[in-house]
Amino acid sequence: MRTEKLICIPYAGGSAAIFNKWKKKLPSKIEVLPIELAGRGTRIDEPPYESFQQALDDMHDKLNSMELDQYSIFGHSMGAIISFALLSNLRNTGKNLPNHVFLSGMQPPNSEKNLRKKYHELSDQKFKNKIWELGGTPKEFFQEPELLEIFLPLLRSDFKIASQDLSNYSIKNLKTKIHVFNGEQEIEKENLEMWKVFSKNISISIFQGGHFFINEYTTEVLDRINEIILRP
Repeated sequence: MRTEKLICIPYAGGSAAIFNKWKKKLPSKIEVLPIELAGRGTRIDEPPYESFQQALDDMHDKLNSMELDQYSIFGHSMGAIISFALLSNLRNTGKNLPNHVFLSGMQPPNSEKNLRKKYHELSDQKFKNKIWELGGTPKEFFQEPELLEIFLPLLRSDFKIASQDLSNYSIKNLKTKIHVFNGEQEIEKENLEMWKVFSKNISISIFQGGHFFINEYTTEVLDRINEIILRP
């Protein structure tokens, strides 16, 4: 029985723990392997990334430490941006490429909506307002000064990574299948067409909900992942 490893990369402010419930909901043929990024979860004692390249290098180290034969990558939001660049680099370094890459909650790299996301440059109050507006962060975060002091630098680091210009990365002409997942409340129809510029080997799935549809409609998302990975 073939087992596919599913490498999962979290969104800004998220830890590997957000994917724990996926382990029970996906079939045994799909082994969920969440990646813990620096500054959170089991790596909370490490400083946040200072640059996009540092985050990318860390991801390469993580993949190199695993025995990966048949595998796929899932990234949401910031995790999808890292996944896009990671796939490009894996091709350039001659590494074993994943069968599938899921780019979830990500706008096309060349869209105006993506290019103007410089939230990390906002003042503290405006930055906190933007985090609240985007959702996905527990309200307790905004009510506890101690939590704010600890996690605000991490979130700024994450949003800086999420604003990365991907124009120097390419995923064209790869055998890896690309799957774009988006919430219907967030995606703009003209942006869906832009994705086809980056790869001919691409599929697009739209789910109910907004940016954090993977938390609101987890069952539907996992059903789609299962269908894609295990299809004959």
